[in-house]
Amino acid sequence: MKEDRFSPKRMIRMLGILISVAIYSVFLAIICKFTIDRVLVLVFINALYLPLLIAVIEMERIRGHLNRNEKSDFHQLFLCFLAAAACYVGFFFWPAYMAPVMIPVMILSCGGNELIGILGGIYFNTLLCMCSSGSFYEYAAYTMLTVLSGILLMVISQKKYKIYGCIMTVALSFAVPSIFYYISSFEINYHQYLSAGCSMILTAVFSYFFADRLYYYTKHEKERTLAEIIAENFPLVQEIKNYSEIDYAHARKVSSVAEECAKELGADDKTVAAAGFYYRIGKLEGEPFVENGVRLAEINCFPKNVVKILSEYNGELNAISSIESAIVHIVDSIVTKFELLDKETVKNSWNHDIIIYQTLNEKSAAGLYDEANLGMNQFIKIREFLTKGADLF
Repeated sequence: MKEDRFSPKRMIRMLGILISVAIYSVFLAIICKFTIDRVLVLVFINALYLPLLIAVIEMERIRGHLNRNEKSDFHQLFLCFLAAAACYVGFFFWPAYMAPVMIPVMILSCGGNELIGILGGIYFNTLLCMCSSGSFYEYAAYTMLTVLSGILLMVISQKKYKIYGCIMTVALSFAVPSIFYYISSFEINYHQYLSAGCSMILTAVFSYFFADRLYYYTKHEKERTLAEIIAENFPLVQEIKNYSEIDYAHARKVSSVAEECAKELGADDKTVAAAGFYYRIGKLEGEPFVENGVRLAEINCFPKNVVKILSEYNGELNAISSIESAIVHIVDSIVTKFELLDKETVKNSWNHDIIIYQTLNEKSAAGLYDEANLGMNQFIKIREFLTKGADLF
């Protein structure tokens, strides 16, 4: 199985990020009435920055550093870039030195990670200072705040250090621009310091009430994705339903039974539920089923563990290598047998249990679960759940 495939969904979101950045540049060029030479400088800066941004975002995704999700579709990051660009549009109208630049950097860090937040902040600061005729000291102040905010977000996101992180953030949001402003002018301007106070209040409110919540929300992107991809309104769910009501009912049954079984064993029940639903997704495209199933999963940016289970379908191409994959395979096999047999026959409790025992023994004897780290106690738990607790009809 290829580790990564082209995803149109991911590409569209990446284009959205680039467009949001480009719109910010166009806004500045229009509002500042740039001459052709300054427009060319702006184009040059974007030409340097945007390829770097694309490379860093993709690298961080592949390394699993983008919201802990190697298969991220960039949806959250796109929304955070939109929010950051909107913030910087507003900052254009703030007094020099006093824009609360820590807020959009924290937003970008939540949407991606601290590296992306700092990189994005430096870019936005560069354009803001260039277009507002900001001095070197203003740019230095904003750059320092950008780097500090990325670091402090990691502190704020830790519950036991939240208060300390917020105090440091608030103090620095006032002290850094005030000091750099004084160094640049050697005068005390109470209007400027009042603006710094307003900026500090906004930063305080965001860092205390919203930053850690946004951080927690975005870092659980994978968990939300697992729920979203089996929701009734997800396009691929509707495609399966339109393809075959029988296959749809089978997928729902396998998903629900496998999820409950995983809970009994303390396995990853959300991954099992998603993989169980899409275990036969390759049928939509025809043969080869396994490769087509994996391809559809990757195009739709399914989490990595789900894709791996789909690649191990029936142990045909890859051996079943995890407890979660074994659960999905076992439940799919038994549900399939129950569907093929006469319902009245299967309703008999003795026949019901015999079918489950025989199926489990056949699959186990074939060595399908040898690499799944499935212990005897776990195997017995699965059997007990299926015979006594599972609704297989």
